[in-house]
Amino acid sequence: MKVELELSFNKELIKHSIRNGILCGLWAMIPGLIILVNAEDSSLISLVADFFMLIILFPAIICITCIALSASYFKASEIIMACLICSFVSIIWLNIIIQFYIMIYSALNDLVIELDFGAIFEMKQILIAMFAGLFSAIIRIANPISSDGVSIESEELTDRPPKPDWDPRIENLKNELYQTNSNLQRLETELRKEIWQMRK
Repeated sequence: MKVELELSFNKELIKHSIRNGILCGLWAMIPGLIILVNAEDSSLISLVADFFMLIILFPAIICITCIALSASYFKASEIIMACLICSFVSIIWLNIIIQFYIMIYSALNDLVIELDFGAIFEMKQILIAMFAGLFSAIIRIANPISSDGVSIESEELTDRPPKPDWDPRIENLKNELYQTNSNLQRLETELRKEIWQMRK
């Protein structure tokens, strides 16, 4: 029974990570479309150079997505697995989108360019993306969060016993002040009596 529960949980983790990876990759559609629109009169080399800048920027987007994704998990193994899957899926989708825009560019400019599957599964890009995901996982593991969304370090601070409300030094000081005040009042009363008698 335990094995079945663990397997189903892993499936949910994989589905969640893939979904976030797809969303992360789809982020490139808007800047990619802007690049394509601005490249109507440019050469194919200029278009590829613009997309290369997008690829350089993409690891930062992967880090942001992975940190947000890892907030749903608390075990180090789950966080690492989720971030690696997300980063792998996201870079594949980024490359697919880039190839899609290059195909559109070639169709608009009467060029014959075939779909490059090697560029989609470029090993160097995949490794960089997965390193970005692993880096995000390390940051998340180094800053643990409990199931209530509170930092574990802050929980440890709040678990400390409360400071005592009663302090014997304060009580002694209160008693001394009370005694001094009483003595002053008695002295004032005696002075008034003496002054009243002198007036007589």
